[in-house]
Amino acid sequence: MRGHPEDPEEWTFREEHAAWHRSHSSERARWRAVRREIRRRRSSL
Repeated sequence: MRGHPEDPEEWTFREEHAAWHRSHSSERARWRAVRREIRRRRSSL
């Protein structure tokens, strides 16, 4: 979240989408998990 403070969730979505285009399912799952964690942290603020 520190590396992309403007909108970290959007950034991870773009990374997940790029992984989908490259057909890297494990990478896509990793970015989805990161986005889920960002949502969790934002909701606890």
